[in-house]
Amino acid sequence: MVISIASISRRGLLQSGLGAGVVLTGLPARAQEAPKRGGTIVASTDVQPRSLDPVMGNAPTSDRYTTGHIFDSLLRQEEDGSLSPWLAESWEVTDGGKGIVFRLRRGVTFHDGTPFNAEAVKINLDRTRDPAVGATRAVDLMGIESVEVLDDHTVKIALKEVNAGMLAAFSVEPGMMSSPKALKENSVADYGLKPVGTGPFVFQNWVVGSHVELRRNDSYWRQGVDGKALPYADNLRVRYITNPAVKLIEVKAGSVHVADNIPPNEYPGIERDANLTLLKVPPGVMQWLAFNTRRAPMTDERVRRAVSLAVDRSFIFDLVADGYGAVARGPAAPSGWDYNPEQPKIPPHDIEEARRLLAEAGYGKGLKLSMLIIQREPDTQIAQVIQQQLADVGIEVEINAPDRSAVGAIRQSGAWDIYMARFNVPRPDPVQIYDFHYGRNASQNFALIEGDEDLFAAVDAGRTHLDRDVRKKYYLDVQNILVGKSYYAFLLFREARHVARKNLRNLNVDGGGVWNMAEAWLA
Repeated sequence: MVISIASISRRGLLQSGLGAGVVLTGLPARAQEAPKRGGTIVASTDVQPRSLDPVMGNAPTSDRYTTGHIFDSLLRQEEDGSLSPWLAESWEVTDGGKGIVFRLRRGVTFHDGTPFNAEAVKINLDRTRDPAVGATRAVDLMGIESVEVLDDHTVKIALKEVNAGMLAAFSVEPGMMSSPKALKENSVADYGLKPVGTGPFVFQNWVVGSHVELRRNDSYWRQGVDGKALPYADNLRVRYITNPAVKLIEVKAGSVHVADNIPPNEYPGIERDANLTLLKVPPGVMQWLAFNTRRAPMTDERVRRAVSLAVDRSFIFDLVADGYGAVARGPAAPSGWDYNPEQPKIPPHDIEEARRLLAEAGYGKGLKLSMLIIQREPDTQIAQVIQQQLADVGIEVEINAPDRSAVGAIRQSGAWDIYMARFNVPRPDPVQIYDFHYGRNASQNFALIEGDEDLFAAVDAGRTHLDRDVRKKYYLDVQNILVGKSYYAFLLFREARHVARKNLRNLNVDGGGVWNMAEAWLA
């Protein structure tokens, strides 16, 4: 099979079996007037990256609200889920789906003047796959056998086996290219503090806990409608504000031009404000509980099941999502093709059965559990509700809510019983959820699952089959195992909305909802 592609639609991805998008609702384009150059755009997101090295972060999609302005990827996932050329001008899928040949864009340079070429691609992909580097995104590239430079602008990737999600991976963090010179001159940790990409903005400084400052890349390869190099803005500041109420106040005051993750109860007021626009972005947020399957008493499936049954998901959904989304069945978003409207069955809110299971497990007189969360909303609110609900079945919950920067070390120590967090779904391909979180080589195995060959085999099969219907069956098997064995308690999926000031013109997003600030300008 040889597929020569200059761009590929969602349908084409499904037919080739080498990636899949989802049908997504777009944002209104505001490009009716001539663009205005200059000024500083200020954006706010609630997730500060752990590292500005794109393959070292631990918040896929969310990290790209910062790194996506510094780096370009080989491919771009459009708002409708399709893949388009970016640093790669075209590609061919060869060898029965076990090879990919990229033809690269010419005349592109990194911010430090290093040329972008096939050798740079090889260095980046080999580095991400190197176990010594410890890249969190290595799992996305684990199917690569080798990366070969054919000439300065052509690179061939040989796969160990068919990998249906590989193309989509090159549109997100694993496909974001770093300067080989900067990588060589810096340690992994140091490079994460001073990144060098080919993107529309150049890194200036990072005030940890506050903001990142970026300036215009005067040598950017893309052009605006005025025939001059993008971006239109001189500077971009990304501020990290975890409190959604504070973010909204800043937007209303004009000190922030666009902000993510606005709570649903604020939507009506935003829609009435003549200076603001409410933006619906493609992915939503899946909220879940992971149970520490290596620490008693969560090693006992009966205890895990009791906790899941004690949680009233419908109450929590109504409280924090206000009808925008759905009570969760599993990790699949209702808008994703891996979603099944009937399975897994949503665990009922059953206090009596929860009490019975706890008594059977030897905890009839109650027990104490710890819950680790990131200090942010609505996570704190949800945790407090769950704390009250579990008290109804005799479980006393101690909530530990440190800043995001401290959560990773605590989680890795294993000194917790329940971990509550969230991720954005759907992704460019389900591989980026299932392999990343539930596979045998999962880099974010939050429930610390081990030895479940049925689960791991289903994850593998979902990645290595090309037919979407077959893949969907295997991913449903994964979801049924996760819920059936109570490794996780999936809570709710809530649609995402951002808020922008109307003087921020021509704002559009990619398939992950990440802002394309290169084409935006201030009126």
